[in-house]
Amino acid sequence: MLIGVLALQGDFEKHQQIMNKLNVNSTLVKNNEQLCKCDALIIPGGESTTFLHLIDQFHMRHMLIEFAKKKPVFATCAGSIIVAKEVIDEHRFDPLGIIDIVVNRNAFG
Repeated sequence: MLIGVLALQGDFEKHQQIMNKLNVNSTLVKNNEQLCKCDALIIPGGESTTFLHLIDQFHMRHMLIEFAKKKPVFATCAGSIIVAKEVIDEHRFDPLGIIDIVVNRNAFG
């Protein structure tokens, strides 16, 4: 089993360090090709607006949504904002809609 850690921004290195400490086979994911090789994915914390901007810039939105339909996804902090179905925010924010949760996003993103 290979666990991917989405490594576009945020604290992805800490997540991979924990995987290594637990002797879990993991890899940093920076594109769709790397994502396709994974059996599960961790989406770490970071800054959610920047994270989504980079996901869209690298054309990963569709692949992440399709990946989550078949394989496990674990999200922490900003990652949970990114995967939510709905985000309560004053500004436009288009999450991936992977997990059926509503997140109230604070000013820090």
